[in-house]
Amino acid sequence: MANNQDALLKYWNQFIQTGVIHENVREYIAQGWKRCRKMNIDHEIGVGTPIAADAFKKIQEKNREFIEVSEAVIREAYHDVADSDAVVFITDADGCILSQYKDSTTLYPANETKLLPGYRWREEENGMTSMDLAMRLDEPVRIIGAEHYCRYQQICAGSSAPVHDDNGNILGSLNIVSLLGQYNKHSLGVVTAGAALIENQMRLEQTLRLFKTTFNTMAEGMILIDQNYDVKEINDSAKNILGLLDKDILNFDIREALRFDSFERFFKKREKELDFYLEERTVHCIGDMDIVELGRNRVFYSIVFKAAKTVNKMINKMTGNAAIYQFEDIITEDEKMLGLISYAKKISHIDCCVLVTGPSGTGKELFAHAVHNASPRSKGPFIAINCAALPTDLVESEIFGYEPGAFTGAKQGGQTGKIELADGGTLFLDEVGELPLNIQSKLLRVLDNHRITRLGGKTEKAIDVRIIAATNRNLEDEVKNKNFRLDLFYRINTITLAIPPLRERRSDVALLSQYFLQKLNRESEHKVYSIDEAVLTAFQSFDWPGNVRQLQNVMMRAFYVCETTSLSLEDLPDTVKGLKDKNAVEPLTLKNSGGSMQEVEKDVILKAIQECGGNMTAAAQRLEIAKSTLYRKIKRYNIVVEKVFHRH
Repeated sequence: MANNQDALLKYWNQFIQTGVIHENVREYIAQGWKRCRKMNIDHEIGVGTPIAADAFKKIQEKNREFIEVSEAVIREAYHDVADSDAVVFITDADGCILSQYKDSTTLYPANETKLLPGYRWREEENGMTSMDLAMRLDEPVRIIGAEHYCRYQQICAGSSAPVHDDNGNILGSLNIVSLLGQYNKHSLGVVTAGAALIENQMRLEQTLRLFKTTFNTMAEGMILIDQNYDVKEINDSAKNILGLLDKDILNFDIREALRFDSFERFFKKREKELDFYLEERTVHCIGDMDIVELGRNRVFYSIVFKAAKTVNKMINKMTGNAAIYQFEDIITEDEKMLGLISYAKKISHIDCCVLVTGPSGTGKELFAHAVHNASPRSKGPFIAINCAALPTDLVESEIFGYEPGAFTGAKQGGQTGKIELADGGTLFLDEVGELPLNIQSKLLRVLDNHRITRLGGKTEKAIDVRIIAATNRNLEDEVKNKNFRLDLFYRINTITLAIPPLRERRSDVALLSQYFLQKLNRESEHKVYSIDEAVLTAFQSFDWPGNVRQLQNVMMRAFYVCETTSLSLEDLPDTVKGLKDKNAVEPLTLKNSGGSMQEVEKDVILKAIQECGGNMTAAAQRLEIAKSTLYRKIKRYNIVVEKVFHRH
């Protein structure tokens, strides 16, 4: 009955004249007629409302993605109804026609009805149409002939379906309008399917846009390679890490850059290090590769990586490889020390090697921290190595790192050496005089050409590291004794900071004592508020062979022994009070002598071996050093253990 145009026209005339709607008129058509009558729509007209050109441009720009995605669907929809003189078009949510497709032979008088882009069709302005009704009801609809409220529109048939965004909001409508005699009963199905296609395509476009945004904002570099090893996608981070411009990508050969002849062989190894060889430079990265399969015979390789420097910075941050102390943390009022600090501040900005000398416990590491923090490298890592504490067989691997399989027991993925971790910052070599000669020569090479080769490695890596070395030895004597390379001595001795022992700056003893007392009070619930004058007098008379470290240890012991609120002589060890405990074992590491430091150390070692009955483990524990270090010192001083017991 709905398609019987003679009957529909009769029902329409009846409604126009009397306001009564026949029961055979479809419900949503009847409701539309009522709304139009109530709004006093002229039932004899019904043409589109023009939109100003500037306003229409803004509307098109706002709906640019909708227009672009819909273009192919509009064309396909027209082909589905190509036997009729149809017009296929989309509108925005406000009824403005955004874009249309029609054949040049179309007879429908679109120009007369203003069914054209740049015209708006709304029920309150132009009467009830399928495009407005579809969005009003939020469902596909069709209006045929006399079902239109306006007579001028009754020569046509319209089918429309709403189009939604990701959140279910109506973006607009997809529509097919044709002359009544050319109406295609499949039109409603075509616009319904077309609207779904547009929605799906827009979701896909949004997902792709989100992927591209995520892809290009990743901190890691990412490259997607097809089976022919052509770069299909490369993100901005990858370009920045590798220093590539967009024009470079066209000629970018991934196999040549990574020097892989077979990616499959690489996947079996699962290495984490990736070196990109680009013209005259090499970019060291840490990353991994994987295979992405998209159906049968569609395989891609994904390469995800970070610059090795970035990874090392993360490791250093997590492991606390940073300089803690500033020059302000060095407690002194001694003129010589103040002058040394002033000099150290000046040379901090000079990017060259620094050698810090002085007896044990004087604060050499404190100066190393402060020099780093006052230098342009302050934001870089500060890696400290105690050369005396490293076992001989692990020195090279710890300092220079090693490749997978470099030696028995090596980690599967290899290990980054301390020098690499210090890249961009400072490497502090404490007790540098303890380095074995073979390591000294390798370190010299690093200082000369700023490149390293890992243990078991075949390629060199460029590094940017400042060396600060410290020693309590006289390296010139070590050179004469052929325990230290002369060329390395000259290389690390560019600038020397010689820290005087505590006995040469006695004005600092009381100042440091008060500082340590305040520090202990802050860190402990136990409180001691003052130091007796007798204690300070005893401190001034003592030579402090262990320097500031010994003073700190004495203050700590006295603090916790003290049972009052003031430190007294009774709280001090006998050695500091000037007395000698007959049953006490003198700390061998603090032995004082009129001879050179080397002579003192040799005598201490001999005494420890004698007192421990030749037990090297016990002697090393007594001296508070590693057993391997003890053997190295025995070799250094040409000590024949068997002869030690014949000395007395």
